[in-house]
Amino acid sequence: MAKSSGVIIIPAISGSSAPSDLVAWLIAGYLRKQGLHAASEIVSSGKLSMLRTQGGSLHTVLDVAETYGIGGWLTSDTSVLLPDPKHVGNESVVQRSAALKPKIYGQNFVYKEHSPATGLISALLMHIVTKLGIFLLAVPWFRSFVRGKSFDRGSGPDRDGSRKIESAEWKAVGYVTGKEEPVAFAKFSYKGALVDMAVVLAVEAAATINQMNKSEATGAGLLTPSTLGYTFVDRLRAAGFDLTVDGLETH
Repeated sequence: MAKSSGVIIIPAISGSSAPSDLVAWLIAGYLRKQGLHAASEIVSSGKLSMLRTQGGSLHTVLDVAETYGIGGWLTSDTSVLLPDPKHVGNESVVQRSAALKPKIYGQNFVYKEHSPATGLISALLMHIVTKLGIFLLAVPWFRSFVRGKSFDRGSGPDRDGSRKIESAEWKAVGYVTGKEEPVAFAKFSYKGALVDMAVVLAVEAAATINQMNKSEATGAGLLTPSTLGYTFVDRLRAAGFDLTVDGLETH
């Protein structure tokens, strides 16, 4: 219905999915401009540094666990955004972009995303703590305890404090067939309250859609952040985001 009516819906415009999608798109586009083969694989890592979780976000997680259980967090994500149900989370958004723009990404494109860790022990601890936290969400008394300690919906940590401490950073490298080493590097970073970041992403996306003329239209229906192209990237840069892409020989 959205596609037939000309409506553009981008559910992944804010939060962590937009950075993932944009760094992957920047690398894929860079390789094409350099006359190289399409990216065979892009590997990314992303990190959100936050003062505390917003009340609305935490209550949403607790409500989902209470209503639907925790099975969805322990198995593959079969999101409707994804042609291939084996991908999860942010990966599904990037693969959606690849399906929408095969000339840029190529036919055999693969995107992988990981949480950054300082070493093997750190990675193991991160995995164990994450799984333990998911299992605890299935326990009613634990959910009640967390609700009692969390902010109310619509509230969160001090905004001025968040703007000084919080940040988001995604880094990615791109590979092409026939080369063992990565050939391109992209980065997305934002320093400031993550709530502000989410709002700016959504507002600049809306402004980009409004700014585009019909010849620039990316289509309609269920789209992704990167389908808004360089107009969106330039607006984000002007708003204080750091978005870069280079050949890896400079890094």
